[in-house]
Amino acid sequence: MKIKTMDLTRIYRIGPSKITAVNKVNLEVSKATFTAIVGPSGSGKSTLLNLIGLNDQPTSGKIFIDNTDTSLLSGRELRKTRLFRMGFVFQSFNLLPTLNALENVELPLALAGKPSKEQREEASRLLENVGLGNRLYHRPKELSIGEMQRVAIEGR
Repeated sequence: MKIKTMDLTRIYRIGPSKITAVNKVNLEVSKATFTAIVGPSGSGKSTLLNLIGLNDQPTSGKIFIDNTDTSLLSGRELRKTRLFRMGFVFQSFNLLPTLNALENVELPLALAGKPSKEQREEASRLLENVGLGNRLYHRPKELSIGEMQRVAIEGR
């Protein structure tokens, strides 16, 4: 997947104040490349990632995914793009504490419309592939940080 931004800007309004979190960012990330977004706390890194991940709308500017202008996509098309074409691994993993590892990985498969039996089989296979076959029924609080990270990656 190729990602490109053009003059990407996000301004938050808090009462009469305006906070520019992202200011005219031009970025191009080609398929199969590694890109790091670095900067001090409060510099807009998370806001930029939320914009690129289509979880927030820019105040101005454009985001292109494989040359498609995402501002022209409907809400349904944006959700499908996030679900089928993107993966997110958050610093806090965002696993649901009431679900076990298997169920946390099954959830995005269910959202993608896979039948229940396929969800269970694929989630089991994915967790087996990352060495968690013996931890399928453990809840996040029963997993190590590394194990939670692997569950989050497979449940992307």
